[in-house]
Amino acid sequence: METNDKEICIVGLGYVGLTLAVSLAYSGLKVFGVEVNEEILESLKNKKAHFSEIGLNEIIEKVIEDGSFSFDSAISTNNSFDVFIITVGTPLDEKGTPRMDMIINATNEVAEMMKEDSLIILRSTVQIGTTRDIVRPILQKTGYKFDLAMCPERTLEGNAIEELSRIPQIIGSDSINTSSRCSKLFNKITNQINIVSSWETAEIIKLSDNTFRDVSFAFGNEISRVCNAFDVDCYEVIENGKANYPRTNIAKPGLVGGPCLEKDPHIYSYSAKKKGIDMPITLSSRKINENQPKEVCDALLNSRVLRKVSNPKILLCGLAFKGQPETDDLRGSMGIRFLECIKGNYEIHLFDYVVDPSTLSKFGIVFEGFNEIPENTFNLIVILNNHINFKNLGLQNLSRNLDDNGIIFDFWNNFESEPKKIKEDKKYFHLGNLGGIL
Repeated sequence: METNDKEICIVGLGYVGLTLAVSLAYSGLKVFGVEVNEEILESLKNKKAHFSEIGLNEIIEKVIEDGSFSFDSAISTNNSFDVFIITVGTPLDEKGTPRMDMIINATNEVAEMMKEDSLIILRSTVQIGTTRDIVRPILQKTGYKFDLAMCPERTLEGNAIEELSRIPQIIGSDSINTSSRCSKLFNKITNQINIVSSWETAEIIKLSDNTFRDVSFAFGNEISRVCNAFDVDCYEVIENGKANYPRTNIAKPGLVGGPCLEKDPHIYSYSAKKKGIDMPITLSSRKINENQPKEVCDALLNSRVLRKVSNPKILLCGLAFKGQPETDDLRGSMGIRFLECIKGNYEIHLFDYVVDPSTLSKFGIVFEGFNEIPENTFNLIVILNNHINFKNLGLQNLSRNLDDNGIIFDFWNNFESEPKKIKEDKKYFHLGNLGGIL
């Protein structure tokens, strides 16, 4: 059947939904976004995103002003949408079990408003079998004919607009016609299309991609733990080990979290468990990455510097879950987990180049952002992400904020290319280089 899908409804305007919505609107389609979060809607009324991504606000302003993008808290019963795209979040509950209520609620909302021959696309990260066993049965109760596809989001937060046009779009469905229909839609923003044979294949691709990254980072972090024990620099090990050697490409160590990596390996393992399959590598890797903030925190609190100070003054820099591409997203931030570990009889200050002060104020701690590292004297400075401004600041400038016996600990080795003088003075340490800190 020939289709001419021009009116799109996107359910969920978080990071995934909003960037897709404005990209499709910018391509010439008419897009309506549904979002129940009042803060997100209020930001959009001011023609701004509720998160930081370079260039995004300019696109939002354009597509709102030209009428190609609109939004509200619910779908109108009097709609003419051809396509419904579900992009709601899929967090874990307090027990670490993947929640399904958001997917179920969004699908029920779509079912109430869809019509004959609608195209429904599931884009959220979900347990394997969700499209077939949860979404499809809800839609079938309507009695309408419909096309259903699983097209997972795979963009890098902070660079989503650019990657939507460059990273291949995965299309999984149960029919050639549905795949063709999805291809025509996504061809509005990219010519990179990968069609796969089933909904489950598409679901597993997303989980495999993110879990592979988590496992890779975990191995780098595991090497850093060994190097700490033997007083060896893990960066020297990793960089020299893979230099001009084609069979090794070990990831550098660092804090591993964020809204995807903190949950997707758990969703993958939970799905496999239903089929009687254990995923010990996946779960062990996640455990390594989840435990790392506390392990480093314990080492720092037992360091020669803090043991000698009755009320240490500590500066934590870079609370967003990553620095490149820059973001203000605190979801799944290992920096926040580190903050929770180090709270105690210490005077703690926070600094971030991107995160809004009002967001960090909820932690009840002195906030020093946005533009410059505060002029103060600290016993310990901890750098928690890899924002480029840390490297641009320079280790020499940063060290001026230390007291005579103070130290800098850098989770990301941001100052790898700096002169070694400060490092040789035992004032600078990074992950996998903790031997002299005690």
